[in-house]
This record gives sequence, structure tokens and C-alpha cells, in this order.
Amino acid sequence: MSWKLRAIRNKRSGFRSCRGWRSLSALRRNRRHNAARREGVRWALVGDSRLEEAPVSEDDHFNKELEQRRGRVHLTVKVCERAVVALLNDRETFRRFADAVNESAAVRQTWFPSIVARWYSQSMLIALRRLADADERTHSLRRLLEEMLAHPEAWSRDAMLQIWAADDQHKYPLDKLDLLLSGTYREFADKSGHMLNTERIRTDRNRLSKELDRVKTVVDKQIAHTERDWEPLELTFPELRSAVDVVHEMVKPYIALLTGAGFTDMTPTPQTRWWRIFDPWKSMSLFP
Repeated sequence: MSWKLRAIRNKRSGFRSCRGWRSLSALRRNRRHNAARREGVRWALVGDSRLEEAPVSEDDHFNKELEQRRGRVHLTVKVCERAVVALLNDRETFRRFADAVNESAAVRQTWFPSIVARWYSQSMLIALRRLADADERTHSLRRLLEEMLAHPEAWSRDAMLQIWAADDQHKYPLDKLDLLLSGTYREFADKSGHMLNTERIRTDRNRLSKELDRVKTVVDKQIAHTERDWEPLELTFPELRSAVDVVHEMVKPYIALLTGAGFTDMTPTPQTRWWRIFDPWKSMSLFP
């Protein structure tokens, strides 16, 4: 692109200026900057019109990767938290529905309870399968454990104190945060008390895989797909409840460690007695 510089006289001061020079200068800087980015070199702007080359240090690369890794894990633990809360809420909702069905002989006569039970069980199994997903592209409890195992140095006690201090939800002085963290980190610390106990993480990962192995198999081979030459597996409702309890108890300490939020029970508390909608079922007459 060619640039024509036009001299414009200021009628009041007689000053002659060149319109277009500033745009040309910015264009040159952008071209040099883009070329530098392609070569993997960082350029630092010095003064108004001069550029100085500054190589990217290994520390800069490490800090950027560390920040991205921590951000990814923090997002994963929030996804897991929402998933477990949804599982517990759905389980409680189905329990209310089952109680209402058991109190109504008329409803038990129909096909409706079995249909809802199928919807519920398949939905719960798929949600549990997502939490056990080992695919690197996914947010899951399994991937959370794998990330922590791969980079235990990113979750040392000092690192966690920095993460908590940088989080806006922790509006405490550093000494109080350190005191709060000490109780939470003790469960994850090795013998030194300052580094992550990878054996603890590995044990949780193996337990998760073992407990949800049948769930994964049922979803992969009977719900998401229908495989030929496959003997169908059956999961009972007690087994389904047990699997939910496993992920519920397992995820709570990791939420506490990575976000500072402590839970004793993640089951949502109903704000209304919504299950009153089932009351008319009790007085329904049997179908002929």
C-alpha cells in the first residue's frame, strides 16, 4: 500500500503537519511485531517509535504453561462439582417419585413408573460415565486426577497458598489463609507436609476406575451403542446409588483443596415441598 502525505496548513498557527505519517508508523510496527511473533520472539516497545528485541525466557514459558494448567484444572473441578450436585439432586427427585408410586396402587398399575425409571437410570449412568472419562479433551473427575498426577509440583502447599490468595472469594489476610489451608492440605500432603502425596491421588484414580468400570461398560456397549455378540449387563438401583456415593465422597476433598469450598453434603436442599404434586395419586381409583 502506498501512502501519500498531504501537508495541511493550520490557519491559526501556520503549522505544517503531515497527515498519514502516524498511520504509516503504526503499520510498520505491526508488520515487525507480526514477523517477530512468527519467529517466536517477543518485542518490547521502547519509547514512541523504536522496537527492541527481547527473547522469551524459559521461565516465561514455564509460568505460562503452569498458569494454563492450573486454569484447566480449576475449570475441571467446577464442572465436576456441578455434575455431582446434579446427580444428587436427580437421585433425591427420583426417590420422591418412587415414594409417591409406592403409595399409589393405581399408578403402579400403569407403565408410567417403569418408563420414568428407565429415563432416570440411563441419565444417571451417562452422567457417571462422563465423570470417569479418561479422554484428554474432556472435563472429568478422572482427568482431574490424571492432571494432578502428571504435574504434582504445581499443587505444592506453597503453590496452593498462592492460588487461594489470588482467588477473589478468599478475602482473608495471608496468615489466616495459611491457617485455613493447613487443615485442607494435610489430607493431601506427603511426609514432608509441603508436597502432594501422589500415592493418595493414584489410589483415588484406581478406585474411581474400579467402581465405575461396570457403569462405563453398560453405557458404552448398551446405551450409547448396541454391540453385536455382547452379553448384556444388569445394574441394580442399589449399585447405581453406590456409584453416586463414591463420586460424591471422592470429589469433596478436591473441591476443598482447589477452590477452598468445603462441603459435608452436596445434596441440594429443596426450598419448597414440590413433591405435593403427587398427593392426588394416593386417592386415585384402581383402573378397571
